[in-house]
Amino acid sequence: MTSSQLSEGPGSPSQTVAWHMLPVAEAIERQQTDIAQGLTYAEAARRLARFGPNVLAQAHQRSALSIFLAQFQSLIVALLVAATAIAFAVGDNIEAVAILVVIVLNAGIGFFTEWKAAQALSALQKQAVRVAHVRRDGAESEIPAAELVPGDLVVLAAGARVPADGRIVECVRLQIEEAALTGESNAVTKTADPLPDKDAALGDRLNMAFLGTTITDGRGRLLVTETGAQ
Repeated sequence: MTSSQLSEGPGSPSQTVAWHMLPVAEAIERQQTDIAQGLTYAEAARRLARFGPNVLAQAHQRSALSIFLAQFQSLIVALLVAATAIAFAVGDNIEAVAILVVIVLNAGIGFFTEWKAAQALSALQKQAVRVAHVRRDGAESEIPAAELVPGDLVVLAAGARVPADGRIVECVRLQIEEAALTGESNAVTKTADPLPDKDAALGDRLNMAFLGTTITDGRGRLLVTETGAQ
């Protein structure tokens, strides 16, 4: 494969692919890999140079106070504060209080959303997978999870965590617990069949597996579709 083919090939950020809708054969073709042999080590090295390591960027740890104060720094909030001051100045206390309530509610919702996102990212970083079992050059081997690339075929087994996002291409009684992703504590039974709903929520994409989730039963193989922070 030439480098020009790779630049427009698997995992390209310019691609928006509904992987859960694709049959296994088409997903394999799009990622330019071989379901029996996997990638060659040479091709994997080229893709690693192209896409970078399979690691999440270390997010700056923000305090709850800084997240809360940030909710008051937008132009809209500044305008609402100005409107509140004007309302108080002209004696319209009811309108002033109403605007204040809107400001506080807006800040509360924004804070809650950002705080949850920060906590989720922190949890994923703490659950980083150290090693992955892949099929390359026709044989299974153990590699650092950071070296996974789009198009790799990962072996999934009970007790392990999923090392990257991907499309399930084979599974036998495969169940994955996705509480860190969806909040649902019950393990989800997975399938390799394509799904019809383009806009299905992540928790409903039963033929996909996601970074940091835990395999509780069964076995399967995963076609890596995204790595790192993609």
